[in-house]
Amino acid sequence: METGTTRERYAWRPFDLLIVDEVHHVAPKRRMRAMPWIASRRAIRRLAQDFEHRLFLSATPHNGYRESWTALLAMLDPLRFARGVEPDRQAIGQVMVRRMKDNVRNPDGSARFPQRVVKAIQVEYSESNREAHRLLQTLTDTRRQRVAQDKRRRAAVDIARPLPNKRLFSSSLAFAKTIDHYATTLRSRSRAEQAPAPVQAPAWLERLELAGEDEADDTAKNEAEHTS
Repeated sequence: METGTTRERYAWRPFDLLIVDEVHHVAPKRRMRAMPWIASRRAIRRLAQDFEHRLFLSATPHNGYRESWTALLAMLDPLRFARGVEPDRQAIGQVMVRRMKDNVRNPDGSARFPQRVVKAIQVEYSESNREAHRLLQTLTDTRRQRVAQDKRRRAAVDIARPLPNKRLFSSSLAFAKTIDHYATTLRSRSRAEQAPAPVQAPAWLERLELAGEDEADDTAKNEAEHTS
């Protein structure tokens, strides 16, 4: 749908209903008015222009940014909504259907799903668990200090930082595999840094080798001609 030729080829077809599932993937992720549209958003926005009716489906909670919310509304109904403009509550009620589990009922009117009861469960960590957590914190702090001057690498470390913590308290096996993979990467990097640099052959040697190959080819050619 990126090229005008493709869109013109299908524009005459009588499309009626566009259904987009998991539509939250199409919404902008950050609160940036000038954020460029990625390919999927651009494709959906272009496709929506050729459909009279649109149905957007998602069970993922809204990310909280008005830009994301209004961008989806503008694609759904550009006549009622505009990206970045606070939508009218009454207009939203006419285009949005929100059903929570509490609203889903059986034919006899009884609740279809059991009531959710949230209870906090106190967990006591052993001293070995606490020591493992302290060592992990030391490791992550050291990694961040090593890349303190490199904004890109520091951002990458910050993004990956919660993962080992989650695995430490959820799965000992997963945590062990993560640390083992990290250690293997460090060892491979260390060996690569310690390996001697390859010796660069002088240019005259390369020319000499090429000349020798040419001479060998000429000799073989002459021998073949004399033989024939």
